[in-house]
Amino acid sequence: MSTGETKVRSQDEEDFLAEVQKVKDLLIKSNGFSDLKKPLSTNMTFALLAEFYVITRQSADREIDELKQAIEVLKNRPVMSYRGVWQKDVIYRHGDVTAYGGSAWHCDLDSAHGLQPGDGLGWKLMVKKGRDARDRA
Repeated sequence: MSTGETKVRSQDEEDFLAEVQKVKDLLIKSNGFSDLKKPLSTNMTFALLAEFYVITRQSADREIDELKQAIEVLKNRPVMSYRGVWQKDVIYRHGDVTAYGGSAWHCDLDSAHGLQPGDGLGWKLMVKKGRDARDRA
């Protein structure tokens, strides 16, 4: 870059520098300085502290966003839960597994109340009832 040219900054760079300036101004104000006629080391120290703060906060925000996304993925995963032997009065939800007639059944409905496994499309057979190990191939 030649001496007459100015660098064009991206919006992210502009936002970063603006936040650094805000933090630096806050440091100056909170320490009672009314101007920047202090030694260069004080000015530089505040600038470095402000940059460090902003970089650390941005990094933490990114990590928190990634963790929030991972939590949402985990929340949306299907979950299987064994609910024991099927009972007519129990409300079964999607992902519930129950035993009925010697077989294991998986509930495919958001809510199955009174719907018996094997009757209708709300249940899928997971493990078929065996006959004392005589079904071996």
